[in-house]
Amino acid sequence: MYRAIAIAVLICTGLPLLAGEPADLLDVYELALRADPRLKGSEYTLEAAKAQERQALGALLPSVKGFGSYSFNEITQETPRNPTTGYVGRRAGIIAQQVLFDLPAFLEKHRFASQTEQRREEYVSVLKDVMKDVIERYFGVLAAHDALGLVQMEKGATEKEMRRVQQMFKRQLATITDVYQIEAHYDALLTKEINAQNDLAISLERVRELTGKPLDALEPLLADIQFPPIEGSLDEWVSLSKENSPVLKALIHAIDAAETLVNQQWASHLPSLRLNAQYIYSDTGFDNRQLPPYDNKSVGVEMNFPFYQGGIVEARRREAIARLGIAKETREEKERAIEKQTRTAFLSAQASQSKIRSAEKLVKSAEKAYDSMKKSYALGMATIVDVLKAQKDFFEAKLQQLTAKYEYIISYIQLKHSAGIVSEQDLIEVNQWIVAR
Repeated sequence: MYRAIAIAVLICTGLPLLAGEPADLLDVYELALRADPRLKGSEYTLEAAKAQERQALGALLPSVKGFGSYSFNEITQETPRNPTTGYVGRRAGIIAQQVLFDLPAFLEKHRFASQTEQRREEYVSVLKDVMKDVIERYFGVLAAHDALGLVQMEKGATEKEMRRVQQMFKRQLATITDVYQIEAHYDALLTKEINAQNDLAISLERVRELTGKPLDALEPLLADIQFPPIEGSLDEWVSLSKENSPVLKALIHAIDAAETLVNQQWASHLPSLRLNAQYIYSDTGFDNRQLPPYDNKSVGVEMNFPFYQGGIVEARRREAIARLGIAKETREEKERAIEKQTRTAFLSAQASQSKIRSAEKLVKSAEKAYDSMKKSYALGMATIVDVLKAQKDFFEAKLQQLTAKYEYIISYIQLKHSAGIVSEQDLIEVNQWIVAR
C-alpha cells in the first residue's frame, strides 16, 4: 500500500474526503492523455494536414474516368411525308490524363508537406505541454494540501495554548490582554484555514480540467529526496531550447510553407502541360443522330497559358509575401519568448535548490526559537505576543521548506519543457520522488 495523503476537502465542513486508491503522477498523466481535448484536437489537425497533402499529391498523379450513355431516340424530319425514325443510341468511352508540367501543383504538394510537418511538431508541442501541466497541477495540489495541513497544525497548537492561557488567567497568572490576543490569533487562523481549503479546492479543479474526472487522493512527495542538480550552463540550455523546441521547429516549417506559397503564386504565370488519352465507342453523332458504329482513339498534349486574370495572380503573390513576413516575425517572437522562459526556469531551479538548503536550516532555528519562547513565557520573561510570533515564524518556515521543494520540481520540468526535451522518462523520474514501493 502506498503512503498517501487525502487531498480533497469538503468545503462545508472542513473534513477530509477519503475515497478510492490514491493516484500517482503517472496515473494522472495517463488520464490526461485520454481526456485532454488539446491533445485530441491536435491529433485531428495532424490527420487533416496529412489528408490535404495526399490531395495535393493526387493532383499530380494520373486520373482516369469513364463515361457511357444508352438512349432511346426518335427523329421526325420536316419533309412532306414527315417520316419518323426511332432507334437506340449507344456511347461509351474512357479518358486518361497525366500532368506533364504544372509547377503550381507541384509546389502545392511541397507546401502541404511542410504544413504536415508543422502540424506534427505542434502535436509534439501539445504533448509536452500536457506533461508540464500534469506536473505543475499535481504539485500545485500537494502544495495546497501541505499549506492547509500546516494551518490546521498551527490552529491546533494555538487552541491548546489558548486553553492553557485561559486557565492561567483564572489563576491570575496571565492578563486579560493575553487572553484576547491569543483568541484573536485563533480567529485569524480560522479565516486562514478557510482560504487554504478554497485554494486546495481550486487546485483540485485544475487537475480535474486535465483528467476530465475528479480525483480524491494523490500520492505525496517523499520526505527525503536528493534532487538532481541542474547540469550545464545557462547559455547551453538556451542553445538547447533553440535547437529542440517543437514550437520553433513548427514555425520553421510554417516559414517553409509560406516561402513555397510565394513561389507558387509566382508560378501561376507559367503554362501547364497535360497528356490526354481517350477511347470512345459510339453509334450516335451530333444531336444524337444515328451513325454507323465507330471507335475513336486519340492521344494529345494540352497546354494552358494564363495570359491575364485581372491582376488576381499578382495580388495573391503580394499577400503570400506578407504572410511570409508574418511567419518570420512570429518565429522571432516565439524564439525570444522561449529564451526568456528557459532563462527564467534555469534561474528559478537554481534558486529553489539554494532555498531548500536554507529552509532546512531556517526550520531548525525557528523551532528552537519557538520552544525557547514558550519556556520564557512560562517564566514570565516573554509575552504571549512573542510566543505567537515565534509560532507563526516556525510554521511559515515549514511551509517555505515544502514550497521550495515543489518550486524546484516545477522549475526543473519547466526548464526541460522550454528546452524541448521533456519526455515521459522525466515523469517516471519525478514519480520516483512520490511513490515508495
